[in-house]
Amino acid sequence: MNKIIGIIEPFQKQRQLYIYKDNVKVEAITTTLDTIVNDISSLIKEYEIEEVDLKGPDKFSKKFGKEIKESMLSKYSNSSIEIKYI
Repeated sequence: MNKIIGIIEPFQKQRQLYIYKDNVKVEAITTTLDTIVNDISSLIKEYEIEEVDLKGPDKFSKKFGKEIKESMLSKYSNSSIEIKYI
């Protein structure tokens, strides 16, 4: 399974995203709150991601999870991405 694990802490300037292909980390990137939704949406398409795991405060993570799903639907007509909150 291909997935992204995102560490989203509200008071840090930069957030870490880790891309896994078949349970092997293939890339780690740094993003900001301003670009995280677009960055994750692009990575989902590029790496054929099936699941996004967001780690951080529940309310904060769910806000971004909703925005990611909306972005995928509007940009790529893809609403099948699974978002988990860890």
